[in-house]
Amino acid sequence: MGRTEEKNILSSLDPCKSAETPESISKSLLAVSGGFPKPPETLLKPLTRLRNLTGFVTTLCRREDERPLAFARYFHVRRVAWLAQTIGGICRPLWPHLNMDLINWYAWAHDLNRWPFAQNGEKGLFNQADNIQRFFSESGIPARAEEIVDLQRIVEKSWHDLTIEGQIVLLADIVAGFMEDPLWCIVGLNLHPRIVPKDVCLILHLPLDNHEFISRLLQLNKFFYLDRLHEPFMQEFDQIFKEIAAQYLTRLNIVRGMPFGNVEFESERALIKEKFMRGILFPYNNEKISHGSLIKEEMIKPMVLALGREAQSILTSIDEPQAIRIAIDRGIVGETSAGKFFPSLDYVQENEPNLSFRGPLEKN
Repeated sequence: MGRTEEKNILSSLDPCKSAETPESISKSLLAVSGGFPKPPETLLKPLTRLRNLTGFVTTLCRREDERPLAFARYFHVRRVAWLAQTIGGICRPLWPHLNMDLINWYAWAHDLNRWPFAQNGEKGLFNQADNIQRFFSESGIPARAEEIVDLQRIVEKSWHDLTIEGQIVLLADIVAGFMEDPLWCIVGLNLHPRIVPKDVCLILHLPLDNHEFISRLLQLNKFFYLDRLHEPFMQEFDQIFKEIAAQYLTRLNIVRGMPFGNVEFESERALIKEKFMRGILFPYNNEKISHGSLIKEEMIKPMVLALGREAQSILTSIDEPQAIRIAIDRGIVGETSAGKFFPSLDYVQENEPNLSFRGPLEKN
């Protein structure tokens, strides 16, 4: 793609008006220094499974194309841990006795008991919060009763009775989703930035009217789709994530306290969830690309029936490639038909090229 073509893509954007000021940007950039926090030693083994569990898109992949691994839940949890530590650091003047180690433990632990294919397999079949007590007990992971309760409330997104450490992790989880989803929409699914509603851009301080920022996203998109290497891609993705998350945290003004219960925050949160995530994004990442309904109906439901009482224990201990193997071994899925459950990352370019970020003429 040449400079003229790139310029045309940039100029075709339906811009989202941002309200950044030099002061807010400089404050935000102070928050992006430092790497990701290390996970607690007691969680290292169960966290390994999350590298092959759906975060945004199914992680099933072939040796010649490992891009789906970039969407793993492990990386989402790692971003939540970074945000939780960042928020905790900002809030320490308000709560000097914050337990930062507990915040880190909650952040890394809150998604350990997910099923393969996560939301695409769990809905209506599995209650993650109710399962937490059993999971930690069977896994032998040391946790106090009050920590289990906090984890359950984090998963349920019930902030009212959470400790302040739990509230910080819940906010980090919510903000991580706010920031990840528009980025993945553009650079991971190859949907044009104009698909992100203007009011969502304003709320999130997402600078999709900034040509330099759009150029970074365009280069990242091309790197993902044309070079098809997920590990170097992740470094730049995480850097952009940190930058926009820091700007949003500055807008939230959390130095004055948690935003839960604030009318403006809760209404904006609802708007983002209903208008963008459910209304626009989920039909793409969950269905058109991850084949969520197909996975649930043809693999997960029959597997739950086949596994019987052991279903919850097994499904919270295996990853997605292992789930496919079990389904094949039990005759639920044919060896030659397993490929239909793999994500269709090139869906937009091949089926809806008018919505492609790179445009309809550039084929992979």
